[in-house]
Amino acid sequence: MKDDNADYDDSRSRSSSDGFSDNEGDSEHNDRFLMEQESRAMERRSRTVGFREGIDVGKEETLQEGFNAGYLVGASQGFRSGVLHGLLRSYTSQFPNLASTDHVALLATLREKEQSSITRGDIPSTNASDVDAVHAILASAFPNFSSHMAAHHDKANHPVPPPPPPLQSQ
Repeated sequence: MKDDNADYDDSRSRSSSDGFSDNEGDSEHNDRFLMEQESRAMERRSRTVGFREGIDVGKEETLQEGFNAGYLVGASQGFRSGVLHGLLRSYTSQFPNLASTDHVALLATLREKEQSSITRGDIPSTNASDVDAVHAILASAFPNFSSHMAAHHDKANHPVPPPPPPLQSQ
């Protein structure tokens, strides 16, 4: 008589319904296999996280460099515009009886030029003709104004303020 259990090979793993092996001999092999799978999965996750962090750091550094360069350009362009506006406004405030229609028209022109620059997304700036027009108006009230104040309109004669500190990422 043939034994029904004789055909059964005990060296093969018997799997139970819960998915775990009932054979102790395969346990070490399965553990090694699972560890390798987990190791590969962790490596993939680490690469993904590292890639994303590298992208974020690269963006931050590039943005900071661009901001610093733009800050210097904007500060120098906006400086002269601010000086001219300040001169005309202070002249109007201090000497309201001397303000002429030319003065008021020039101030309105500079304001309009500034607003159109801002609307276009540009930095408000002035040119040499704007400086000459302001000097001509103020020189009528102050004869020595042009020779005394001309150097103050040049950003090179003033220390450049340091750019603001870098943005802190959270």
